[in-house]
Amino acid sequence: MKTIWTIIVLALFASCATQKICQRKYPPQIITNIKDSIITRDSIVYRNRIVHDTIPADTIKTEIQLPATSDPKLINLKTEKIHLENDYASADAWIENWKLKLELRQKDTVINRILLNAEIEKNHWMEMYYKEVIKEKSKPEKYIPKFVKIMAWAGGVLIFLLIGFIIMKVKKLI
Repeated sequence: MKTIWTIIVLALFASCATQKICQRKYPPQIITNIKDSIITRDSIVYRNRIVHDTIPADTIKTEIQLPATSDPKLINLKTEKIHLENDYASADAWIENWKLKLELRQKDTVINRILLNAEIEKNHWMEMYYKEVIKEKSKPEKYIPKFVKIMAWAGGVLIFLLIGFIIMKVKKLI
């Protein structure tokens, strides 16, 4: 009976090992890759460009003599101005003293034109790698909550006390 208890106690102490001892016995695998290489990349980027053409304001006036007529009602013909306007210009037309008068006023205007593929950007990248070492560590350490640690210690102490109690009872019997 004594030998069985001794074997059980020795087995309990032999089966436990700390993390440091485990890492000494079974070191984590470290993989090292060494690279000596040059990577070159060329790229060409085409970009559009917007050109702003500015047209300055200008005014043109002209008048044309109307053909002569013998009708007395038309000799002193005078009309109101006719006005037309858009985003770029405005125009007036009227008859005065038997003359057709025209006036064209051009506004300041900016016209945007898109030039396709106007700019070419050339990029040249060269990346060099010399002896790049990549290491793989062992599995990350797991987080153990404090409550679990306290309960594990309490369980260990209770087991130790139980073993001591059993040993004392066995000694009394012998």
